[in-house]
Amino acid sequence: MTQLDSRDQFEAWLKTQDAWVAIALTTRIGLRVIPNLCAFILRNKKEYSSTIALPVFRAIATAWCGGLRLKNVAGLRGAAIRAIYAGRASRYAVEADAGYFSDYAADIAADAAYKATCAVTAYISDNAFDEVVDVVLRSTLSSWQEISHDISLIEKGETCEQLMSRPLWGEVPQTRDEDWQELKTILLALNQNWQVWTQWYEDRLIGGPNPNGRQFLYPLEKERVLIPDGDWKKGPAHVNRLIAEIENRYRGVPEPRQMMQRPAVITLQRGDDDVVRLRPDDAPTAATQQQADHWQQAWEGVCESFEDFMELEPGRNNRALAKTLKRYGEALASQYTDLSVIKLGQHGKRLASLLQSASDELMVDVQAELAALLVNHNEFIQQIPEWLDYLKGLKATVANADVEFAFHTIENIEELIGIVDDEVIESFEQYLEDIMEDYVPSSEGTTSDPLVIDFVRSVGNLLSIIAKPVARYIREVGRVAVKGSLTAFEKLSEKFILTIGAGAAAAGLSQLSGIVSDYAWLLPILTFLQGGKKK
Repeated sequence: MTQLDSRDQFEAWLKTQDAWVAIALTTRIGLRVIPNLCAFILRNKKEYSSTIALPVFRAIATAWCGGLRLKNVAGLRGAAIRAIYAGRASRYAVEADAGYFSDYAADIAADAAYKATCAVTAYISDNAFDEVVDVVLRSTLSSWQEISHDISLIEKGETCEQLMSRPLWGEVPQTRDEDWQELKTILLALNQNWQVWTQWYEDRLIGGPNPNGRQFLYPLEKERVLIPDGDWKKGPAHVNRLIAEIENRYRGVPEPRQMMQRPAVITLQRGDDDVVRLRPDDAPTAATQQQADHWQQAWEGVCESFEDFMELEPGRNNRALAKTLKRYGEALASQYTDLSVIKLGQHGKRLASLLQSASDELMVDVQAELAALLVNHNEFIQQIPEWLDYLKGLKATVANADVEFAFHTIENIEELIGIVDDEVIESFEQYLEDIMEDYVPSSEGTTSDPLVIDFVRSVGNLLSIIAKPVARYIREVGRVAVKGSLTAFEKLSEKFILTIGAGAAAAGLSQLSGIVSDYAWLLPILTFLQGGKKK
């Protein structure tokens, strides 16, 4: 193995290599010295994170992306040139204030990132090889031991792409690790989506096709560095948000704001005390008082019809009918303002289904009164926008695997005691009991029963409110957990998600596409958690 300990030796060796070696070595040197920025940025976190840290990350990411796909590197020329200007500006910013430092550590990092992009541009434009050598020579600011190790890999036949995917260090020097941890803490505390860079850098530290369990995706990395120059100039809050959106598209971990409660029989809310409770149903929203009065009169007609029907004691010989009527009456409520529109509509559909399937078991007068009740019910419910919107968004079928997973989730719901209100647990357990009485899996692989479909959606509401803080934690912190950063709610949420993960595997959710499965959004979160965090 070639051992180097001087610039003369390095220059002699480098002149025997292809130009791409300059790109790989310069980029890896630049990555190793990024922690040098820490002490400098600490002096003015907000300003220097924008004028120094962001251009440095941009420049080094551009060089790294170019080195990974040399056959596509020409397409990055414009991005590399613009990154050079940004990198040069960061160098000037450091030099203007470098009197504070005796070792010019930040200047070294900014200079290395700048020169790494210069190496890419020089390769693209076929400039004289001496220029590329000079770029590398003025960037050899890392330890000779690590450079010699990289050289040994090249001499063994590794390609540029393979070398760029290697871990940065054999063993990270303690001072570099401490500087990086402090720099990461500074950046994340700015609340500007800096996790898109801290995670990126830690992926480069580890290397490999799945660093930290995050699959390497070249199209994502290319799109990152090809963000228009105008967006970069708007600063870290803006461009980091764009990068977070790009990562979300590629990696699939949902934005917390996308994990909304959907209209269903059971919708939930998380209180200030972190306890999940049933969300009260809103009364139907009328456009005018005249419309509101008309709806209330129609509701009163349904109530009268329901009372007349119940006088017949229709559920004496039909348990399913008795149970559905009980639920229907609860949803109808005794006060119009307490009406639960979605529940009423669902149980009305259930009554209509029972009228068809159990007609032979029902007395003629019971059938007649039930039919009359359903006429009044439909006349009322079909006027209510909340019900019509609910129907528009409801799938015609759900996969049997989704149903089985929903069952498994509620069977384990008591794992959430302490952060989920008892009324929530009771509501889901009762809902599961009602469903299980009549549920028979379809041989076609999907289910069209509207109540089962709603159950799947209601369980989705539970999972979204449980998983939201975990998803936010993943996006903000990434796989490297900050000690003590998880709240009690997040810890229990994580435990519950891992518990139901076995149900996801058993139900075969991982085999379903995002179009088919109602729970596809949960799979990236499960994948992350099941992979474990670095301690």
